Amino acid sequence: KAALTRFYLNHGFRLFGSAFSTYAETLHSIPDFLGAQRNAVWLGDRKGSTLGKSRYFDALLAQGYRLHVYQSNWLRYCEAYQTAACYRYRYDDHRPLLRAPISPFAKAGLIVANLVTLSRISQHVAPAYDALAARLRAAGIPAEPLALWHRAKVTSLNGMETMDQLTRDLADAQPGDAYFAHVLLPHSPYIARADCSIRPPGEWANTNAPSDLRRREAAYFDQVGCATVKVGQVLQAAERSTGGDRLVFVVHGDHGSRLTEHEVDTTHAVSDRDMIASYSALFAIRAPG
Repeated sequence: KAALTRFYLNHGFRLFGSAFSTYAETLHSIPDFLGAQRNAVWLGDRKGSTLGKSRYFDALLAQGYRLHVYQSNWLRYCEAYQTAACYRYRYDDHRPLLRAPISPFAKAGLIVANLVTLSRISQHVAPAYDALAARLRAAGIPAEPLALWHRAKVTSLNGMETMDQLTRDLADAQPGDAYFAHVLLPHSPYIARADCSIRPPGEWANTNAPSDLRRREAAYFDQVGCATVKVGQVLQAAERSTGGDRLVFVVHGDHGSRLTEHEVDTTHAVSDRDMIASYSALFAIRAPG
């Protein structure tokens, strides 16, 4: 936390330490703070949503800004607007995995795990087992979840590549351009060290309980460090662009870390710590003057 605070204050941001999201899930929180309509689309058991009109985007366009949007297939923004540019990426795209500096054996294992999650059998059996395991844990019986989807995810790799694309694009930014990027970073899985080097997959961690909380927190804060490095690169590119001295820069988390001791569900009492982990969100603004 101290390192994160130093970074933003040293770069001229104002931090809002008591900021929180009304929701702990992206599909609810972002439409809420953008003032957007949401049209839900269900992709098998993997949710995706398309946003309708947004009061935030409407206000930018009414002031004459050219809107550049970076979106994943988890939550789509461009469909309701004529944007100047729309960069689309898939949160479940495994192509970044092929470029990642990890062993071919590890890559193959992750690809196989992803293929397993696509089978109809796993889509029914795995959630049923995980629900049973959760009830067993609530009764004090140790039972690890399969969490197949979490084990196969490479979401944060896609988030890192999206940040790199945004950095490249900002080199050509002009006065009157507005950039909105929904980047899945420092999203689970926690794969990166603080310097953005990639850990071996055996060391990756995920949000979901009941795996060791301290291990999850350590991996998460390392990835927060990597996300901060990426934000610094984006900021530097924006500052070097035409009109960079009049830059307004907003960093807004859509939910908390969601690193809780137990699953936040009806089988456990929700503690104050769980509430903070689920809803506390980073909010920082930098503007001229």
